[in-house]
Amino acid sequence: MFPKKKARLEQTDILIIGGGAVDDTLEAEISALPTAVYSTYGMTETLSHIALRRLNGETASKHYYPFPSVELSLSVESTLVVKAPLICGEVLQTNDIACIYPDGSFTIAGRKITLSIAAESRYRRRKWRKDYGRLSLYRL
Repeated sequence: MFPKKKARLEQTDILIIGGGAVDDTLEAEISALPTAVYSTYGMTETLSHIALRRLNGETASKHYYPFPSVELSLSVESTLVVKAPLICGEVLQTNDIACIYPDGSFTIAGRKITLSIAAESRYRRRKWRKDYGRLSLYRL
């Protein structure tokens, strides 16, 4: 992190980071800041953020904690299902593969992506990815 930017961040009381996953390198740099730093979980479909994860300090965690009005569950494919009635009128099915813990917190393991490829024969690829993880190929 650049010294001027770091000095500016150190003058901030609370910092919220959203829009994508925070990688391990950035998280390590953030851990040294005196600023309370949070990562948000949200999607365009939810119209807002639905959960927070503390990235530094004594309460830092690898888990996201949903806001009180948000209900979470998993689909049969282990993707996150979100019910957030205060910000969206319908239940949302995400493509994020998640694990929900007994305390209501959750982690994201990767993302389910479905691609169709047309050639001499058709194939459907289902890809669970975190750093280009497992790839399964199914013939239609």
